[in-house]
Amino acid sequence: MPMQFDTSAYVEAHGRSPRGRGSWAFFFDTDNNAPIEQAWFTPGCLTYSEAKKLARAEAKRRGATFVTVGS
Repeated sequence: MPMQFDTSAYVEAHGRSPRGRGSWAFFFDTDNNAPIEQAWFTPGCLTYSEAKKLARAEAKRRGATFVTVGS
């Protein structure tokens, strides 16, 4: 099963798709309503594409197939 990224919560909160630089949070095999303690944060100020690449590797390491971008 291919890995899926869900950006709907981010889009709802910000009115646009994720892009640019920032500190990004991702949730694995859960949704954005999970407690913040369950979020995985990227190190430093990365572009969304850089962060997504790291999140994909982390999800693979955890055996997750669904990734939600935090809002």
